Amino acid sequence: MPIRVLLIEDDEDDYFLTLDCIESIPDAEYVVDWVSNGMHAADGKVDFEKYDVVLCDYRVGGVTGVEIVAAAIAQGVHTPLFC
Repeated sequence: MPIRVLLIEDDEDDYFLTLDCIESIPDAEYVVDWVSNGMHAADGKVDFEKYDVVLCDYRVGGVTGVEIVAAAIAQGVHTPLFC
């Protein structure tokens, strides 16, 4: 079963760089979804619980990764979030 990863990143080049890094991990299968709008993530419009892990850029379209993590915690999200 693949590991489900959500990447919150507003820079397309950084998304592809991160995706390349994830895909280069041997002996593992990943499904990576990309959200480029940090405000959607902070406003609860993203279902973090669908993922095994969430990776978040520090500055994403007007909000910080810390704000996104804080909003997710306030919503009761238990998925590991890293920024």
